[in-house]
Amino acid sequence: MNDENPKLKKNILEEVLIEIRYSLDKDYNILFSSLYEKLKDYYKNFKNLKNPEFPSTPPNFPKFVNYQIRSDDGKKLYQIGDNIFAINNLNYEGFESFLEDIMKILKLHKKESNLESLDYILLRYINKVKVNRDINQIFTIGLNIPESIKQNEVGFNHLINCKYDDDYLKISFFSNPFSKDTVKLDFNYYKKEKFQYDLNLLKKWIKTAHNNIYKVFKASITEEYYNYLNR
Repeated sequence: MNDENPKLKKNILEEVLIEIRYSLDKDYNILFSSLYEKLKDYYKNFKNLKNPEFPSTPPNFPKFVNYQIRSDDGKKLYQIGDNIFAINNLNYEGFESFLEDIMKILKLHKKESNLESLDYILLRYINKVKVNRDINQIFTIGLNIPESIKQNEVGFNHLINCKYDDDYLKISFFSNPFSKDTVKLDFNYYKKEKFQYDLNLLKKWIKTAHNNIYKVFKASITEEYYNYLNR
């Protein structure tokens, strides 16, 4: 991250990703093949995620990724489907490094797709918070967690929605019985209006999204917990 938003010394970030959706006028399998050919020296591990029940995405149906390609260490991947493309990073080393990586791939995606606009853009940060103290010593929003949740008998999901001009931020605090003593803190910053597929504009948007997420993240946790993460 930059000096304004420094990377925390204790890493709680589980995954960061960017997703774009669009309206492609050619078969996405052709786009996948051209991307794979150019990225296969680093992204070698191929996985077909296609559901045979859905040979193509029905109109007004949620979009799915159908192909997943991972780096050798499994920490970086890109995924593609019918009018959807995502780049995931499971080993976040800082915002500048992440931004540099994704812009290289997006530059290639734009060239191969020949798209002029995007229908949707998402930047997502998924944090895994170890609940090793009273919950209200971690989060500032006053989560009221029943005893049954503390005992991991059931899960919970607390949503907060924010609006930034033409952008949106959905914040999820959630837990489930299979992740003992942890709470996921999930930030989804997105634009759902048409956006010019210009790499400079997209890079600027990603930086803005990142900065807004970081500000809300810092406001979501107590100063005591933030200092703990930086020790």
